Amino acid sequence: MPIEITGVGHTYLPGTPQAVRALNGVDLQIADGEFIALIGPTGSGKSTLAQTLNGLLRPTDGRVLVDGRDITSDEGRRDLRWLRQKVGMVFQFPEHQLFEDTVVGDVSFGPRNLGVPQEQARQRAAAALVAVGLDPAEIGDRSPFALSGGQMRRVAIAGVLAMDPSVLVLDEPAVGLDPRGREEILGQIKRLHRERGLTVVLISHDMHDVARLADRLLVMAGGRLVMDGPPTEVFARGDALRELGLDVPLTVKVLEGLRRLGWQVPASARDVTETADLIAAAIKARRAADRGEPR
Repeated sequence: MPIEITGVGHTYLPGTPQAVRALNGVDLQIADGEFIALIGPTGSGKSTLAQTLNGLLRPTDGRVLVDGRDITSDEGRRDLRWLRQKVGMVFQFPEHQLFEDTVVGDVSFGPRNLGVPQEQARQRAAAALVAVGLDPAEIGDRSPFALSGGQMRRVAIAGVLAMDPSVLVLDEPAVGLDPRGREEILGQIKRLHRERGLTVVLISHDMHDVARLADRLLVMAGGRLVMDGPPTEVFARGDALRELGLDVPLTVKVLEGLRRLGWQVPASARDVTETADLIAAAIKARRAADRGEPR
C-alpha cells in the first residue's frame, strides 16, 4: 500500500487571526515495507503530516494518494473506513483511549465496529495480543486498567493491529515508559515490521532510537521536509541538525570527536555495535600504520 504525498500543505484555523501554517509544500513517497522515522523540532509539522496519512486531517492544499486512491478529494473522503483499517494510527499515550471492561473486548472493538463477526473479532484480538508479546489466555479477560503501563500500551497497539493494517503510524509510542517498557515496545514494533512486512512511520524525539530502528529518516522543520535519507547519511550532517535545534546520537558524537582528533572513521553509525566495530577497525589501522604495514 504505497503512499504518495504531493505539494501537501495544511493551515489550522484558516482565514482567522489565529491561522497557523503547519505544513508547506511537502512532497514524499513511502514504499511498501519501509521503516521510516520522522523527526524535527516541536512545531515542525511531524504530527500534522502523520495525521494526513489516514485521513484524520484533510490538507488545505496538495493531495495524498494511498494505494492509488486520492484521500484528499471529496469523492475519496466519502467513506474512509477502508483507509482507517489499512493505515493504523497510534497516538501518544494510547492507553488513555482504552475503555472496555476486558482486554479482549477492547482489542476486538475496532474489528467489531467494522462489522467483523464477534468470534472472528475475538480471534483477531487474540492474534494481535500475541503479536505484541502478550498472552491472551492470561490477560484476555482481565481489565486493561489492572495492567502495568507498558502492558496497557501494548494492548492499545494491539487494538490497532487487530484492524489488520498495512501501514502503522506511531507518534512517540515509547514516551513516558520506563527503560524496560521502552525497549519492549520498540522491540515489538521492529519485530512486527520484520515479520509482517508492515510499513512503519515512527515519530520520535529520541535520536538513538531512530538511528538503530529506521531504514530511512525524514527531518521536518518549519512545515517542510528538509532532509530525507538513511540515518547514517542524515546524522553525518550533525551541524545542520543542530542548527535546527536537533541533536545526534551519542554514537555519532563519539565518532565526531575522534574525527576532530584525526582518526579515520566515518561520520556516523547506526548503533553502539557498529560504532565499536568502526573504532576497532580504526585502531587496527593506526597500529598497522605505526608498524609501517600496509593498511
